[in-house]
Amino acid sequence: MSRRQPLTPVYGLHAAEAALVAGRGRELWLARKEGEATVRLRQLAEERGVRVRTATAEELRGHAPQGGDQGCLVLATPLERLDLAALVARLAGRRDGLVVLLDRVQDPHNLGSCLRTAACFGVAAVVCPSHRSAAMTPAAVKVASGAAERVPVVAVGSLLDAVERLKGAGVWIFAAEEGAPQAAAAVDLTGPVGLILGGEGSGVRTSVVRAADATVTLTPPSSFTTLNVAAATACFLYEVARQRRAAAEG
Repeated sequence: MSRRQPLTPVYGLHAAEAALVAGRGRELWLARKEGEATVRLRQLAEERGVRVRTATAEELRGHAPQGGDQGCLVLATPLERLDLAALVARLAGRRDGLVVLLDRVQDPHNLGSCLRTAACFGVAAVVCPSHRSAAMTPAAVKVASGAAERVPVVAVGSLLDAVERLKGAGVWIFAAEEGAPQAAAAVDLTGPVGLILGGEGSGVRTSVVRAADATVTLTPPSSFTTLNVAAATACFLYEVARQRRAAAEG
């Protein structure tokens, strides 16, 4: 007899819709007063045979703190897991491989924002340590706004081991570090690339920096350089995209 998969709450309009489209939804809760967006969710659920029920505001708030439910919630099966070996296999032989590695990013909102950016720039996966890092909580999934269905999070026991295995697969690893001697714009990022970014305040650990092929920094046009990890991720990934677009245009 197989065990039933535990269901996890997915709230927020974009995240709930993505979970239904991905086939993870098992039950849809909607607020009594439905709007145009929640009508769309009801249609998706009914097309997929997902049970729909009306929920009170208190029931929705019980799963979505601070009123972030936007009038809807999906009870869904867990996100598909991808392990490091499978990621390395996916990247093998690819010239356009792109991975983000997050070192001790502990705020789930920052993790969700990084995922959203990663989906925009075609990142293959986001790699995080399984300890002292944010997990894919419902809050992170909500902030990701559907990106959690597109970009897998690979949880690893050792980020150092992940770096070495990615390097062995031909991925060039760059650690983001303020004050690094090379700007990202001056480094060739057109090949298979892994970008390491550090958590709030602590940055990338010294041992992880040493394991990287090189360090890179941003060169903003002003002296204000305080960016959180989500904003920095967007800046670095934009630079990767800019270089690859220029190379493709010849």
